[in-house]
Amino acid sequence: MGSLNVLKCRHVRITVYHPESSGVVEDSPQCVVEPLLALPPVLLGFRNILKVGLETTLAQLVYGCIPRLSNESVYPSSIKPVGYEKNVALSANRMRRLRPVQPRERSSLVHSQQKLSFCSHLFI
Repeated sequence: MGSLNVLKCRHVRITVYHPESSGVVEDSPQCVVEPLLALPPVLLGFRNILKVGLETTLAQLVYGCIPRLSNESVYPSSIKPVGYEKNVALSANRMRRLRPVQPRERSSLVHSQQKLSFCSHLFI
């Protein structure tokens, strides 16, 4: 529990009790909850991976700074600050140039029963 206090996390335990099973506790929801609780730091870690072609991270492009992960005490020195204003303006210009595409013609006819037009109720 000491490491949880350092990371400012709390321990969440979920158990589901089913009276119809004579007091047996089901353990499977805990196996589902634990990976879901770990998902946000994992996604932030993916965004913090250095992209070789960009010479920066995706998080730095989006947020304008390098987010510090919980296991990093100092920022990595290999990542240089980037002028993200230029990249944002470039992305905005590309998005403005996008035009909608006309929907394609349907090549086959849709089949519908003739009797459906005379039905009062239809259950799907």
